[in-house]
Amino acid sequence: MQKVRNLVSKGIEEKLAILIYWAELSKVEKEALTFEQCQWVWANTPPNIPEKADAWTMVKAKAETLEQCQWVWAKTPSNTPEEADALKMVKAKAETFEQCQWVWENTPPNTPKKADALKMVKAKAEEL
Repeated sequence: MQKVRNLVSKGIEEKLAILIYWAELSKVEKEALTFEQCQWVWANTPPNIPEKADAWTMVKAKAETLEQCQWVWAKTPSNTPEEADALKMVKAKAETFEQCQWVWENTPPNTPKKADALKMVKAKAEEL
């Protein structure tokens, strides 16, 4: 992280400095980053390079809130075991009707995920 701090001290945005030195950061240093920092690295890394996959692993591991879990689920490729795991995370966090409704409202339209979100809302509505 010393190289990151050096760039930041020279006026470089911290997230960009993390991206620049991502490959050199240790696992412990990456684990110390926030969800938002890892999310930004993932979103700003070109596809098909190791840093993108590594950042994705960190984002998934750091997802704790409903919003973070929903974001991971929305970005996960459809019809994969990884998507099923992400959906389980969302369902575990969405405990109320309002939370399920929020998930549905924030899920991309015209996708299989929107149908899954609607199932969640319907199930919670039946519990009311």
